[in-house]
Amino acid sequence: MSYATIQSAVSTILQKATGFDSANVVIGHYRPLASKKESVSITPGAISGRRSQGNRTVTTDWVVNIQYFVKATDHNNVEDVYSTIVAGRQKLIDVVDQYPTLDGTAGVVIARLEAADEPDWLQQGRSYIWVQNMRCVVRETVLITGGEYA
Repeated sequence: MSYATIQSAVSTILQKATGFDSANVVIGHYRPLASKKESVSITPGAISGRRSQGNRTVTTDWVVNIQYFVKATDHNNVEDVYSTIVAGRQKLIDVVDQYPTLDGTAGVVIARLEAADEPDWLQQGRSYIWVQNMRCVVRETVLITGGEYA
């Protein structure tokens, strides 16, 4: 398995949340910020653990950064987008809880949103964007084949 496979599986389950789809849940870029009120960008995080059990079994804890963005215009303030922020963030948390193996992704033992940074505001032209980075930890266990084990 690879990090790219894990990242893609996280993207797929996040798109199961109401109001999120392939237009506003993206991997490795921020283009939806220009046109979408809410968006999620998925970017690589740390490898928080990697260990071997037995001869050929390796467990890796991948960290996937889920950056959640909510856009407001210059005449809006946090109160105007507060309900969107609260509801959207909860939907993302809930969908990860509902698919702890990333909908049966091979090798995934458990995925969980483990932490979130303090939110912040970004400015894009006359718009303001609320952003929060959530860390999703995905534990994967695989049997190593090939190489010396072929």
